[in-house]
Amino acid sequence: MDKSKQANASEGEDGVDLISNLPDHVLQLILSGIPSTEEAIRTSILSRRWRHLWTSIPSIDIDYTRGLDPDKELESNGFKEFVYWVLLNKTLDLDSFCFHCADYYDMSTIRRWIHAAVVRKVKLVDLMFCPIDESEGC
Repeated sequence: MDKSKQANASEGEDGVDLISNLPDHVLQLILSGIPSTEEAIRTSILSRRWRHLWTSIPSIDIDYTRGLDPDKELESNGFKEFVYWVLLNKTLDLDSFCFHCADYYDMSTIRRWIHAAVVRKVKLVDLMFCPIDESEGC
């Protein structure tokens, strides 16, 4: 299939993006079927409509141990605020909140995240903090 046909595969005959025109609840169902939150986040580049749509999925699974430099990334408040924003961004109830990262955050940050998840009526909370030294295992 040539590139022009591939680019238009999700567009109707009039050039309208058919997937983005679906109702939010259908798009949320599609996003819920994506295996990881990181992959769902990647859909935010599709269009402005998709930018924050991933935050409304009922299960949030953030595994900060995958491929990130803990010395560089975890020191900033940006990531802590990002997790908090994701938890409070939508009013939909949460089925689950799973968070795995290096043992770096203080208890006030963890309590803040748990409180934000409880506000969204979370059913399952799975927190795992591993030593930064990989030789110690997780």
